Amino acid sequence: MEEYMKRVDYPVAYITKENGGVHTARNAGIKISRGEMIAFLDSDDEFRPNFMSTFLEAWYSIPEDRRDEYRECNAFCVTQSGKRIGRHLPKNINELPYNEARRIADASKEGEKCGFLRGDLMRENPWPEPEGVKVVAESILWCKLRNKYKTWFLDNELRVYHTESDDRLTSMSSKFKKQNLINSLYNSLWFIDNGRMYGLEKKELFINAVKFSTFKHLLKLKYDYPEYEWAKKDVYLFVDKLVQIALWFPSLVAAIVYLCRNNNIDKKHHE
Repeated sequence: MEEYMKRVDYPVAYITKENGGVHTARNAGIKISRGEMIAFLDSDDEFRPNFMSTFLEAWYSIPEDRRDEYRECNAFCVTQSGKRIGRHLPKNINELPYNEARRIADASKEGEKCGFLRGDLMRENPWPEPEGVKVVAESILWCKLRNKYKTWFLDNELRVYHTESDDRLTSMSSKFKKQNLINSLYNSLWFIDNGRMYGLEKKELFINAVKFSTFKHLLKLKYDYPEYEWAKKDVYLFVDKLVQIALWFPSLVAAIVYLCRNNNIDKKHHE
C-alpha cells in the first residue's frame, strides 16, 4: 500500500483495523470518506478501466433537480472469463415508470451487480455492528434504502467478478461452523424484525423465519447458544412468535437432517 500511495497522484487513506468482518471495514472507510460517491471493491474483484468514468457520466446525466431521488447507479459484472452476469436491459430503462424499471432490472439479475453509491447516504446509514457477528448481510442496508430512493440503471459491464474453485465438500462443511451459524442467525432475525417496515415480501419473511428457527436448533444441538443480547431478545412481534412456535418441530427435524448430512460429508472429506 505504501508503494501504491507513492505511485498515484490522488489522495489515498489506508486504514488498518482488527478483523471484525467486511461490514465493519466498510463502515470504517465510509466514516472517513469525503467524496460525493462511493464504490466498494473486494479483494477478489476488479474494476474495468472505464468503471469510474462511466458511472460518473451516468450519475451527472441525471437532472440535478432529480438527483436527490436516487441512491446509486447500478451496472453489471462479468466473470473472469468475460461472460456477462445477467440479461440485457432495454435502452429506455430509465425513462420507464420506476416500479416497472425496477421490476425489469430485478428480473435481469442473475448474480453479482456493481453499484456507485451516494456518499452522504452511506455515511448516514452504516451497517449495524452487532456483538459477535462477523458477516452482516449487505442487503440489510439495501433493504433500508431501496423503498425510499431510486436506482439509475446501466446496461454496461463494469466490474470483473472472480469466482473461487467449486469445492462443495469444503463449502458445505463450513456452513455448519459456529461463527457461520451465528452470522446467519442474526441476519435472519434482522429481516424478521424489520422486513415489514421496509416492504419485504411475505415469502421472504417466511423463509427467514424458517432459517432463524433452524439455525437456533443447529446452534443448540451442535454448540452452545450465544449469550449476546440480540440473540437473547428473539423475535418481538406476536405474529412472528406464533410462527416460531409453529415452526419449532419442523425446523428441529430439518436441523437434525442437516447435521446428519454434514457429518456424512465430513467423513467423506476426511477419507
